[in-house]
Amino acid sequence: MSTENNAHPDLEVTGPPSRFPPATLTEPAPSGYFLMALEIDHRPPLGHFVESDRKKEAMAFLKETAETLADRGDVVDAAAFKAILTPPGRGELLRDRPDIPVARYDAVLLAEFERPDDARDFRGDDEGHNLEETADRFAEQTMTLTATNVRRIGPVDHSQDGVFMFDYVYADQLERGLAVWEHTAGWFQDQAELDNATLLQPDPGQDSAYTVINHCRWDHLRDVLRPMVFDLGFHSYVAETFRLNRTAPMPILYRLA
Repeated sequence: MSTENNAHPDLEVTGPPSRFPPATLTEPAPSGYFLMALEIDHRPPLGHFVESDRKKEAMAFLKETAETLADRGDVVDAAAFKAILTPPGRGELLRDRPDIPVARYDAVLLAEFERPDDARDFRGDDEGHNLEETADRFAEQTMTLTATNVRRIGPVDHSQDGVFMFDYVYADQLERGLAVWEHTAGWFQDQAELDNATLLQPDPGQDSAYTVINHCRWDHLRDVLRPMVFDLGFHSYVAETFRLNRTAPMPILYRLA
């Protein structure tokens, strides 16, 4: 075990820090984000292809809502997602800390507003309240929040379908969570050919158990599963970095609704 890391001196890592190239980041987007995540059908990791009538109705509602939001003048982009798979990679911290809620969201609505205040205003107005009330009728659990972009590899393309990840990350300290994400992002760029990612930090004072939420996209399911399942570096480098730094990733894979 090594604690050498030029950018984050308190970050615990395994092996030499130069084992994989550092992440290549771009400027964060100045946008504000509105995210609504729903747990509708409680399914096993490979069981998301079975959808209840309630899930189908909820997805139709979220897709229509995303299309309506995309027409607003203050919205840059909006999309709805449905879960297809829960991949490996959840940290062992969850076994030690039963107080940390495990993310099981099988539907997500994400809207990118031009400014953070636009997203906050939307959540606080009647349209935002009505949206939350409707979503609550579909879901066993709902998480609604506004967020800003604090780290970015590149913009996530929602114009065409693919495999989208929302990784709900818990860390006791925000700076430690950011450092873990940035350190492991280099592996994803080098080994999983990831060329996009938008790391969202929930605004303070909201009902979110997660420190940051990572959002990214691949073209095909094999593009993400092959390195995460079969590449030993994922376990010895990525998963181990999360473990050593007491940070819990909770990734879920989605497609566009």
